[in-house]
Amino acid sequence: MRAYVLPATGEEAAVTDAPPPGDPGPGEVRIRVRCSSVNPSDRMMAGGFFRWMEHHYPAVLGRDFAGTIDAVGDGVTRFTTGDEVFGFVKRPYVGDGTFAEYVTIPADRYAVHRPPGLSVEDAGVLGVAGATALQCVDALACAAGETVLINGATGGVGSFAVQLARRAGLRVIATAHGSDAEQHVRFLGATATVDWTTGDLADQVRALAPDGVDGIVDLVSSDQDAITALARPVLAPGRAVAATRSGSSHADFTVHGVHCSPALDLLHRLADAAVDGLVVPRVASHPLDKIEDAFAALARAPLGKVGLEVA
Repeated sequence: MRAYVLPATGEEAAVTDAPPPGDPGPGEVRIRVRCSSVNPSDRMMAGGFFRWMEHHYPAVLGRDFAGTIDAVGDGVTRFTTGDEVFGFVKRPYVGDGTFAEYVTIPADRYAVHRPPGLSVEDAGVLGVAGATALQCVDALACAAGETVLINGATGGVGSFAVQLARRAGLRVIATAHGSDAEQHVRFLGATATVDWTTGDLADQVRALAPDGVDGIVDLVSSDQDAITALARPVLAPGRAVAATRSGSSHADFTVHGVHCSPALDLLHRLADAAVDGLVVPRVASHPLDKIEDAFAALARAPLGKVGLEVA
């Protein structure tokens, strides 16, 4: 099978021929992967930045997937051969990923049925970014009518977070720079936008929410100091930040560190939301053999998700 593989420590990841997984064992299913997507963490894994994790070489990379159940192991009752599924894998090691024509997973994790109203192309980019966004919005525990700031609103996770917050009845202030970015987040449901490049972000937010925002989804700040610099001037007392790159307690507010979980309830909620009108902002799709083009597109900070055509 064709797969994007990290051969060994210090070597370059590349698309190559790799042995396909064998028949699934008890409690496992094998999936014929049709579509996937590239995420920042995938590029980091390909560059060797996840050295703290165990690697199973040659390590097939990739996390998102949408495809068809190709074979089922003994004892599997959730799926049958031919079922259409989507989700993402999160293993305690680097390897056995989804940038490949086949992947084997436990039948009780990582995947749910793809509903007829969700295309395979959209399902392939939904898992990691959508689940992360859903966890971020959930972590804020805001009530309908309250206001949230989404920092990093134009990317994959941010595009889903804007929509999911609006679906929860929240007023969304989204960061955006330039007319295309502003139109993008407003189309997805942002009530107002603030330009993060002007140097007066806090003043812009306070003009829109004089008493402070009731929560912040921070997809940008890389450490606690940056989170504090963003939150302290604009967050209402006693409220929370959901951050994907850092998380720790703070004297003035709570920071929830969000690390995407492939919990089945999250995937079911995403599927329901997608069928019910959630926009999946898939800006481009690239064939597996051109995965470096997909990573290059991701590096240009697209307004949404970059897909990968595997099959």
